[in-house]
Amino acid sequence: ANAGPHDNGSQFFFTLGRADELNNKHTIFGKITGDTIYNMLRLSEVEIGTDERPVNPYKITSTEVLFNPFDDIIPRTSKKLKNEKPVEEVEKTKSKGTKNFSLLSFGEEAEEEEVEVNKVSQSMKGKSKSSHDLLKDDPHLSSVPAIDSDKGNESDNSDKDEEEGYCDEDDGLDNEEKNQMKKRVMEKLKKNTDVPVKKITEGEQKQKSSRSEELRKEVRQLKRELIKAKQKKEENPSKVKEDQFEEEEAA
Repeated sequence: ANAGPHDNGSQFFFTLGRADELNNKHTIFGKITGDTIYNMLRLSEVEIGTDERPVNPYKITSTEVLFNPFDDIIPRTSKKLKNEKPVEEVEKTKSKGTKNFSLLSFGEEAEEEEVEVNKVSQSMKGKSKSSHDLLKDDPHLSSVPAIDSDKGNESDNSDKDEEEGYCDEDDGLDNEEKNQMKKRVMEKLKKNTDVPVKKITEGEQKQKSSRSEELRKEVRQLKRELIKAKQKKEENPSKVKEDQFEEEEAA
């Protein structure tokens, strides 16, 4: 624990076993119990340098006193720093900054507008109005309805009468003429729908059939080429053997 004579660099130290050489030199003031012993074993595995000090020393972040036999000891109270301010002063809200309109070129106009806005906001506090209420309060709008209800009813009745008149004219036609008109319309619709569908289906079928025939032809050609290639490979080794025999006979 001491770096030299009359020098005490550390205030306390731990021992994992008996230390008779330290007897009558230091005072035992505590004992480690519980699972903390495992932490002490980890501390003993630290790498130590030439001066018997750890290369990377650990730091004890917290301790807990399980049993204190000295009840009469009063813990020290740490002195407060002069720069520290009380909590109440820190928690006080800061004063709101005031706007200096004199710095602006349009300061007077901005100040007047802000005064008007503040008045309106104070008068409107607690009063939530809809768009209909705001329109009612507008003095430029008149309360007289744009369309009278009586005139509106008359126009509706006239429209209904016109529709009924058209219906009466339709009723004047004979039932046979109506049926003929319906048949003509149905025949036109059938012609318009059936003809293009048939053309499209026939064209698609022709395209599909021609495409399938082309693919079949390509497959047949590939098969023929493969067969020819195999036959050439089989013929080539036989020719090589015949050439070798002829060379041996000539030799």
